[in-house]
Amino acid sequence: MLRSLKLTALRLLRGGGMFELAAGSRWRRQRLLILCYHGTSLDDEHLWRSALYITPETLRQRLASLKRGGYAVLPLGEALERLRAQTLPARSVVLTFDDGTYDFYGKALPLLQEFGFPATV
Repeated sequence: MLRSLKLTALRLLRGGGMFELAAGSRWRRQRLLILCYHGTSLDDEHLWRSALYITPETLRQRLASLKRGGYAVLPLGEALERLRAQTLPARSVVLTFDDGTYDFYGKALPLLQEFGFPATV
């Protein structure tokens, strides 16, 4: 029930242009967004550990959204240096994965390579 309500609210905000407004704001241009992932499902892990695992299809959709939205996906080290120097590009994002196990190698890495995005494991 709560998840359904949350998704409905997010859809309404997106449909009303609030995501784009926030993404293009001066406040957002001065911030670094770090997206943290635990694992990518090899099978059905996302069904019984949805807080930790994402399906490859959902990860692909999220990476495609970053590409479409013109986000600057940076390596973590570079992003932190540029944050300190106040030279971050607009819409700066870092992708991190906290486990370097086979699910990352077999599922996430090929998608990252397809989109040309760096990630920190």
